[in-house]
Amino acid sequence: MIVLDKKFLKPSKPSRILALLENLNSDPSLSQAELAQKCALSGAMVNKYLHELRENKMLNVTPVNGKSFAYHLSDLGEQTRQLFFEEYSTELVQLYSALKKLIRDKINLLVQQGQTRFVLFGASETCEIALSAIRELDLRVVAIVDNDRNKHGQNFNGHIISPPLVLEQLAFDAAIITTFARQKEILDQISPLAQKLHFNIARL
Repeated sequence: MIVLDKKFLKPSKPSRILALLENLNSDPSLSQAELAQKCALSGAMVNKYLHELRENKMLNVTPVNGKSFAYHLSDLGEQTRQLFFEEYSTELVQLYSALKKLIRDKINLLVQQGQTRFVLFGASETCEIALSAIRELDLRVVAIVDNDRNKHGQNFNGHIISPPLVLEQLAFDAAIITTFARQKEILDQISPLAQKLHFNIARL
């Protein structure tokens, strides 16, 4: 599972327990230090949670040698893992849907101005969500461009990633910056070209 520890998405106690149960389900022989690394927790927190899981009869502990143990999920532990994973997955889908709606609403503002042909700048995870939103609105993606040379020529959701130089050869209404990182850098990069070719720039 993805361990989220961001400014607006702080991990809760259930998410930490799920991370531990998921990792132990995959590999019962993981040490506490390895669990701490995989779950983005301190060693003290891992020890605390493992003790709690044992007390709540979610883990069966088997000595491997004098210094290490194997942690096997009990039936209750497996039921808890499945329940937490279902709830976690549901919340992720809800977050994805909310972000897609936010992006779709911003693109809709461009459509209301008569803009229907877009270049997406930034072949990122955000770009994938933007593509999904644009497909729902039945609009046209003229090209996807990116500054990363290693991405050029690669297939990205049915589009070939191009270098920014192609912008001068295309006919489109707006360039949408589809990455939340380096937005200002990209804006500064293409603003002179936007003035020259008369296309709009939108940021998500």
